[in-house]
Amino acid sequence: MATAYINAEGQLLLPDSVRAALGVPDGGRVEIVEYEPGEFAIVAAGQDASKLKGALYRPGVRLSLKQIEEAIAASAVEAAKW
Repeated sequence: MATAYINAEGQLLLPDSVRAALGVPDGGRVEIVEYEPGEFAIVAAGQDASKLKGALYRPGVRLSLKQIEEAIAASAVEAAKW
């Protein structure tokens, strides 16, 4: 487990190991995704959306926007575990 710090300017300081695992360079951007009330995941920002094509496709299954957003958040949590 890694620990991040918030400096006096309110900036979140991520450890090198976390930035490396996310593939985020110094000065890069991350997104903070709330996947449950009060529970958040940090994911790399600006990833190519084309990588998501077909990720949620299930023949014969229709998902609501809420279900899709929950699936995206769950995926972000799994990605953050790397």
